[in-house]
Amino acid sequence: MFYGAVPTACIEQVFRILDFSAWKAAYVCCSGSFRIERALKAKFPQLPVFGNDVSLYSSAVGYLACHREFNLRFEGALSFIEERPDVNSFFERVAALLVACDMARYGGRKNDYARKHFDYYVENFELFFNRAKDRLDRTIPEMPLDGYFCGDWRKHVKQAIESGAGILAFPPFFKGDYESQFKFIEDNIHWPAPDYDLYNPKMLGDIIDEVDASGAPYCILSDQLFEHRKPVLEYVTGRKVPHYCYARTDKSSVRHLYKAPEPFAYDPIDPAKLTAESKVQVVQAESRHMDFIKDIYLQKTIIHTTGVANFLIFIDKMLVGGIIYSLPKFPTFGHSTIYLLSDVTLCREAKLSKFIAYLATSNSLLDIVSKKLISRIDFVVTTARTHNAVSMKYRGIYELLNRREADDPAEGNIINYGSKMRAETPQEIYSHWYWPKYGKSYVQKRNA
Repeated sequence: MFYGAVPTACIEQVFRILDFSAWKAAYVCCSGSFRIERALKAKFPQLPVFGNDVSLYSSAVGYLACHREFNLRFEGALSFIEERPDVNSFFERVAALLVACDMARYGGRKNDYARKHFDYYVENFELFFNRAKDRLDRTIPEMPLDGYFCGDWRKHVKQAIESGAGILAFPPFFKGDYESQFKFIEDNIHWPAPDYDLYNPKMLGDIIDEVDASGAPYCILSDQLFEHRKPVLEYVTGRKVPHYCYARTDKSSVRHLYKAPEPFAYDPIDPAKLTAESKVQVVQAESRHMDFIKDIYLQKTIIHTTGVANFLIFIDKMLVGGIIYSLPKFPTFGHSTIYLLSDVTLCREAKLSKFIAYLATSNSLLDIVSKKLISRIDFVVTTARTHNAVSMKYRGIYELLNRREADDPAEGNIINYGSKMRAETPQEIYSHWYWPKYGKSYVQKRNA
């Protein structure tokens, strides 16, 4: 549910450097999916633990864990849930909310892809509803909270200091993180939402100084480094966003998980040598080989992420680029969707980037991914970041699913695209689409 969830390995580091047995109580700020609360209760069952968040998702689950309730009513696009006879108790309403949070990815969007997925949830709500109830039955006993505060995490910090408790804070790394995640939910569910000031990560340095000066035991996680303060914990995986921990402890922990890219010999594509008879070859690749290519041809600031399937694309034994697929960030009906994580091209000429993007929808590649995941894949989604209204690479190949401005104006627009699987082989895509549409004219101009 939370794409900013703290990695389990990082939480394990926190437990190694902090002595929670000496804490009077633990006030967790920004509980999210309650990973830290469940870990605390498993290892220190007698330690009083108090959760906190501003989101409806966390607040509903937190209240349920504390045997408390609040009014929760489904409206608008989710009003069909309110009409169901089996959604009465607070437990049932929280289970229905979990399903609604999964539906939120598609709610309010006008394209056929989103409507199809949203309607599938509506038609099969009973199935997802029963799964959510089972999930709550398993999870709630693992996190018997001693209290939950629905409100600004900075107020929760002050409450912890006043009560002599310890503080575990995992605030968002990005401004407006919660608000963007839960917009559809807030628009279609009525509940006593708390008032709070929008948190900006730039405030964190001053907040840590205030907590440190109070003398309270604490652990605050961030992706930021501060000139006057050294983190006691570092968790870094490849080129992903780092996690730094600031805490009152003499212990420290540093964990860098990194697989070095592995170089390999190749001939880069020369588009002037392409012909109508050129042969396309697709080769499955290891992540270390893909990282080697990305290190050369992508911006250094782009974070490496391991996919579930990787392919290198050759034309006449010349390397054109690579394709990396990963699991989608959000659940999709029937598990039919795969996420195109990267479609790197070695050459910007001759519209080869469009060729690679088109190739990523081929059933020849997706059949391999389907067998690997033991799940039929028939739809590809991807994300483009651009200052333009559309991405020229995906225009005409993929359907524009949605577009929004990035939180940082300097990053431009964030545009999500999708495409159905195409029943075309890589060679057919080259011979019937790419060569007559782009390759032939490029070669003729070069040779003129």
